[in-house]
Amino acid sequence: MKFYTLRSGDKVTSKDGTWPTQYTNRTQAARAAAKIPSAVVIQRGRPFYVRLFSEDVVCPDGPACADPVVSDYATRPRLAGEGGRMNGDCIEVWAVPGRNSIIDEIHPVTGLTLVCGKDAAAVLASEPLAVRMSWTAWREAAHQRQQTPITWSAVPEEVFYEMLEVLPPAFLRGGAFLVGEPADHCVVTGSPRFAAFRQRGDLYYASNRPLTIAEMKAACTSPATL
Repeated sequence: MKFYTLRSGDKVTSKDGTWPTQYTNRTQAARAAAKIPSAVVIQRGRPFYVRLFSEDVVCPDGPACADPVVSDYATRPRLAGEGGRMNGDCIEVWAVPGRNSIIDEIHPVTGLTLVCGKDAAAVLASEPLAVRMSWTAWREAAHQRQQTPITWSAVPEEVFYEMLEVLPPAFLRGGAFLVGEPADHCVVTGSPRFAAFRQRGDLYYASNRPLTIAEMKAACTSPATL
């Protein structure tokens, strides 16, 4: 079986050894992990991966591969509530309140940042306003910022048509459309959000924040919002 080593040091499944196999949800990853002895599901950022623990995994170049998968199950500290096995999920992050992205996840065992391997002192040295918080707290705060009331501001006609023609719209109804490429994603549902524009007579408007397709459909059915 081929594997790929993430920057965190985790060995995960890979089809060809050059890129990890990513899953969009935990259910898909769990089904794949169930077919591999001792494998577990982990999450790094948005994607899910299948982490390998077995010492019997054969690497791309055979048993003599210089980078074999070595199980650390016997010596790895256990996390509470996980049945004696660490699943690798990070539950805390470093982030600056008010920003729309985190600085890094925090490894649940070492306490170091997942990508860069920094301790608290190093993080605060580079980001003095950083706060250690749970993923849940960060998502809730980010979601509140994303869900500000929708307002519309006038834009020049040329801007309206430039954005309409730059890509096939993700949504188009009457004089309202969403630009074809997502501006970001909802931190709770993962739904893509797009820059939104609309036309009313000879006037053109842009929304104050990106909208999901569901939000744009709702706006189009409520004349008071457009």
